[in-house]
Amino acid sequence: MTLNIVKAKTPAKAADVPILQVNPARVAWVFPTLDRGYYWLPTLREFARLFPHSVLFTGALPGPGADSAGDMQLHILRGAKTLVLKRHPNGYDRQLTFIPPFSIMWQLIRIRPRVIVTEQFGLLTLYALLAKKLIGARVILLCDGISPSIACLKQSFRLAIRRLMGRRMEACICNTRESAQYFRTILGIAQTKIVQEPYLVPDVATLCAGSSTIPNMHTKGHPVFLFVGSLSERKGVRQLLEAATELRNRNVQFSLIIVGEGELRAELESFIAVNNLANFVVLAGEVRYEDLGAYFNACDVFVLPTLEDIWAMVVLEAMAFGKMVLCSANAGAREVVQDGSCGWLFDPFDPHELAECMFRAIQDPAMVRAYGARSLETMKQYNPRKVAQLLAEVCNVVMNNDLDSLQSLGRAAYNVGAKAQSREATT
Repeated sequence: MTLNIVKAKTPAKAADVPILQVNPARVAWVFPTLDRGYYWLPTLREFARLFPHSVLFTGALPGPGADSAGDMQLHILRGAKTLVLKRHPNGYDRQLTFIPPFSIMWQLIRIRPRVIVTEQFGLLTLYALLAKKLIGARVILLCDGISPSIACLKQSFRLAIRRLMGRRMEACICNTRESAQYFRTILGIAQTKIVQEPYLVPDVATLCAGSSTIPNMHTKGHPVFLFVGSLSERKGVRQLLEAATELRNRNVQFSLIIVGEGELRAELESFIAVNNLANFVVLAGEVRYEDLGAYFNACDVFVLPTLEDIWAMVVLEAMAFGKMVLCSANAGAREVVQDGSCGWLFDPFDPHELAECMFRAIQDPAMVRAYGARSLETMKQYNPRKVAQLLAEVCNVVMNNDLDSLQSLGRAAYNVGAKAQSREATT
């Protein structure tokens, strides 16, 4: 089966990216699920141009429209189930994604990929390491980020398993500086195996592939603040509404658009009614990924009050639209936000601090525009094509067993301002 990966063309200019030769080797990508991974699809499409015999194994795709352009062979993993082992009120639930070995192992043996790219420390990564033993494939591990509830710092058995798995990888690509440090200092993985480069990057064309207008949306005040995410405890939406209440009490004009659905919807509706926020806050509900561009274009400032996020792709998406960002200090994407240049970081557990940040933005529209311009400039250099080039280079290096060359790939981090807050993995 051929997967047509993305509808919109990547806006990157060909001159921006050096051209790599097409490689006939087969690369297998194995993801437990891509059910919300729209942002991966443009990168996979670009990678398939460099490795046209690539195969994607996943338990789920992001939904209708995900298979509308681009070429990569697809195998849906049958019988994939995600079990919640422990609920975490302010962080990530502890989950186990079970994938029957018969759904992938014989396929890997049959197609014999030279490289297997896997994600995080789960069953699929164990299967990839088993395939390495059986067919001699090279294994590359991706790490989207790290946070307190998934670092397993107090779980010695799980840490031991991660250390064992990590040391058997040919390469580990870390999306954040924090995760790279976790791999080095906590898991004991050699620096020579680690490439640190943000590989989860937005594609503006994909976000604008749908509607260019916002239906039934009448904002009554400016600036317009935007939140995009699930209506859950972890995303800090309740704290956002508390900050909005404080702003209303200051008698200032603003609007807040909240995009998303979740278990807190009824509670938030009640909060809005009780605190007389109906003229300030709009619950827009679920919006298709390809329609989000209209919301990013319509807002002045993007707000993410998440209590815990290993990355928070929406921050980069907002910056790619040239928006000032108010970003939680507990989001991995804080490494991209230049505190005091592209936006500000704040403590998500302190609604008053968030309200102060929002108030400053309300009081100074010129500053908001200047910060947005810096956001746009920061994000111009990052696009799916460049990420695909990096991933292809890492694959070439591990296939050629030239692991010393890994250190020449990636970079230390995005540039951050002197005020940027860095949260260590061990805190």
